[in-house]
Amino acid sequence: MDPGIRGFLADMTREKETREIIREREERIRTIIEHSNELFYVHDTKHRFTYVSPQCKTILGYTPEEMIGEWMELLTDHPMNREGIQITEDAIRSGERRLPYLLECRRKDGQPILLEIDESPLKDTKGAVVGIVGAARDVTARKRSEEALRTTEREYRSIFENATEGMYQTTEEGSFISVNPAFARIYGYDSPDELIATLRILVPGST
Repeated sequence: MDPGIRGFLADMTREKETREIIREREERIRTIIEHSNELFYVHDTKHRFTYVSPQCKTILGYTPEEMIGEWMELLTDHPMNREGIQITEDAIRSGERRLPYLLECRRKDGQPILLEIDESPLKDTKGAVVGIVGAARDVTARKRSEEALRTTEREYRSIFENATEGMYQTTEEGSFISVNPAFARIYGYDSPDELIATLRILVPGST
């Protein structure tokens, strides 16, 4: 057999194998993206989506086709969004990844939703920034729970500090953690800190 023909066939085989490896990798990436709980996206330097993963239907109520357009149109007028826009523009300008940030968007049904955004600049082969690739996760429920907990803690602290009865907190072993002003006054101290400081001296390990 002609050596030239044999070499040509070998080259075609390697090229086919390379294309198959690339196809398999792309398929694995697509599977990961489409089965993730996060919304993946790509937008250009003009802030227009060029790709949005199918999770947008669950998270925002829009189909991927409906999402193609300027992503800032999804934002509410919450002040945090101005900072988010600035972070994205800084990443486009500098070509450097930024820390995750929050955006408040509006779902298709009009309900606000809080998204945590994690993104990186997308560069061409020459290193020029051509867009942003990122992921968005719905953190609305988590943030609401955190705020509810903070509110409960503030309410408890207000009751604790302003109660006319003496109140205190201890460990399971009975060591004092904190006392309220009324408790300190009952025992003749000007402040809870003064009482706690005295306990440290008289009863080592009581705080």
